[in-house]
Amino acid sequence: LMERFSEYDFIVVKLDIDTPSIEMPLANQLLHDPKLHRLVDHFYFEHHVDFWEMGSAWGPDIEGTAHDSFQLFHRLRQNGIAAHS
Repeated sequence: LMERFSEYDFIVVKLDIDTPSIEMPLANQLLHDPKLHRLVDHFYFEHHVDFWEMGSAWGPDIEGTAHDSFQLFHRLRQNGIAAHS
């Protein structure tokens, strides 16, 4: 992203790989990299967490809780990224 786009571009990122071991490092990179905060305008992420209503669809490969998900989205929004689930 940083090599091809500038903060003047409108960038929307959708992350839905259905593999938390891949998704979470990418989401955390977005959360912690100020350069990405300036680039990414909207972030859509199906965060697979321990949420019994979705357990049958998501299976056992989940990381975190609904509270962790709310925290992640809140912190992304604090960094200027409109984050959506």
